Amino acid sequence: MYNGLITGANIVGAAFAVYILIVISRHFICRPIPRDMIFLLAGLAGLGLFNCTSNILEWSGIMGTLDTAEDFLQLLEPMLYGNMFYAFFACLSRRDIEEREAKYRLLVENQTDLVIRTDAEGHLLFVSPSYCRMFSKTEKELLGRSFMPMIHPEDLATTLERMRLLQEPPYTCFVQQRCKTAEGWRWLAWSDKAVLDAAGKVETIVGVGRDITEQKNVEEEKELLLRVLEIKNKEMESIVYVASHDLRSPLVNICGFGTELQMSCKALDEAIAAQGDTALKATLAPIQAEIAQSLQFIEAGTAKMQALINGLLEISRVGTTSVLIQPLEMNRILKHILSSMNYQIQQADATVTVEPLPSCRADARMISQVFSNLLDNAIKYRDPARPATVTVSGTQSGPMCVYRVADNGIGIALEHQKKIFEVFYRLNPGKKGSGEGLGLSIVQRILDRLGGSIQLESEIGKGSTFIVSVPS
Repeated sequence: MYNGLITGANIVGAAFAVYILIVISRHFICRPIPRDMIFLLAGLAGLGLFNCTSNILEWSGIMGTLDTAEDFLQLLEPMLYGNMFYAFFACLSRRDIEEREAKYRLLVENQTDLVIRTDAEGHLLFVSPSYCRMFSKTEKELLGRSFMPMIHPEDLATTLERMRLLQEPPYTCFVQQRCKTAEGWRWLAWSDKAVLDAAGKVETIVGVGRDITEQKNVEEEKELLLRVLEIKNKEMESIVYVASHDLRSPLVNICGFGTELQMSCKALDEAIAAQGDTALKATLAPIQAEIAQSLQFIEAGTAKMQALINGLLEISRVGTTSVLIQPLEMNRILKHILSSMNYQIQQADATVTVEPLPSCRADARMISQVFSNLLDNAIKYRDPARPATVTVSGTQSGPMCVYRVADNGIGIALEHQKKIFEVFYRLNPGKKGSGEGLGLSIVQRILDRLGGSIQLESEIGKGSTFIVSVPS
């Protein structure tokens, strides 16, 4: 009975081995079978058939003629089952690999980016469907050919130079080139990676490309606009400078002749007084008063014109003067500014408080002008109903230093807040000492050159806070 159970188990094992062979065989139907798998299947089939036949004969009682073969088979039996499980798991492994390859191929075939693989000489070994569509060619037409003839002649040297980087670590390169596609010349951006063999030499190159023609067109448009804008700015600065410079000469003449006219009027007054002619003096008195008033208007007008010319020249210099960016100790700079404004602060009976300030990177002369103008405005536009107070504070905010110049002055209405940085814009144009409307325009242009910015927070009757941001 015991021998019968063993014989039955052997028959079941042999049948299971045959079943495994059938599963493996079906897996490879209609597809090429690897050579090592063919040898394995043949060996397993032979051993399985021999073992099955032996067990059937033993179960039937015919044993004598097969004793030697049975002993040999028992020696090979562990190998039989070992090979059987090896074949089974190899089959599963191959199936898993093929499924992954199918998923990878599906991903590549539906990829909008271009994917290629070439040998070390640049001959195409694999091309994605998107690459075929780009050049309107079949995979058969492209494989084995070099991609170099498709590159624009002007970009060929750059491409070869960049691809030399694939011969050394990290074996990657990035290149932009124009290629002759089905739609004409298009800009393509490639990211290439070299695959090395066991000897450390470049075996294949995998490239992923993307059509960046529209991006290139936008960049070229932007560069063109920037060049035009730069030219226009230079022209405008030149015009402002020349106009301001040329206006000085007639203005000097007006001032000079106005002074001479005042002296002549004074001499005329003295001559009339010396003659003692009361009637003549009474007759000329209204004319003399009108002349004196006209001379005052001329003097005020020339002074105003001189201030505007100086302001225009200052604005033009902001755009042309050289900038020296360096680390600045802002506490020291504010101390110098307050020292130079000491008389003005005392006359206004104002209190200026400077809290500890973070250091920044800027041009010392320009940043001094920024804070001088802001402090000057804070004092100039103070509220007469209360003592003027100004506080300067600052914090570090990421890559920027943010400074706040806060006052308790008259404040700025919301409708004026976006206009105060415009050239010649004044809040109270009729008020004496209201300025020419250039101070905040100069501040904004300086901060633009320094890579900074300025913002305003203000409320009528409560005061204003100017927020200045400068790179740290």
